[in-house]
Amino acid sequence: MLAACSQAQDGQSNNIEVSANQSGSGDAAHSIPMSGEYPVLPDGKLGRPVDWVEPHEPQLPSAATNMDAFGARYFAEYYLNLLAYSINTGNTTTLKKVSSPECKVCQSYVRKIENLDSNTDWVDSMRFKIDSFNSVELYPEESDLYLVEFLATSAPYVVYLDGELTSFEEERVLIQLDLRQANSEFTVNRFFAKERED
Repeated sequence: MLAACSQAQDGQSNNIEVSANQSGSGDAAHSIPMSGEYPVLPDGKLGRPVDWVEPHEPQLPSAATNMDAFGARYFAEYYLNLLAYSINTGNTTTLKKVSSPECKVCQSYVRKIENLDSNTDWVDSMRFKIDSFNSVELYPEESDLYLVEFLATSAPYVVYLDGELTSFEEERVLIQLDLRQANSEFTVNRFFAKERED
């Protein structure tokens, strides 16, 4: 989730709060107490919307396997979709594989997702759309590290955390990813995001 920007000491920005998954049930009976569109569970907490369906994990597009600027662009889009998927479901398996230990923000996202109670905390409708790419280029001093900068929009979404339901509005952000290529794969080495002024 993209909220107020906070700058980490290493120049990385961690401004996406994350929540984990609670498996929803699309077959809730009419006798289940409701609070708006959310079922009230026996423990008094809110469940996911009754029509919630767990999203499918994004698949790495074949274009993202090209170890060049073209591939880096497609991998950046894949990573953003994978991050949204992980936030919505709590499944960080693939996110961990494509996030370098050097990326402190990436590792922070993974920890936040994994540290939440998957039985009671959830996010609904977190997703991103890339509006445009500003640049995709190799760092001059490193032949295996790409800087990918793009403008993106996060759709409105809802977070249920520690018994509190919070709605977030659409947010427009500038994102920079450093992508390292090794063994015919990209990994994210740095993640920076800040709210756009436009």
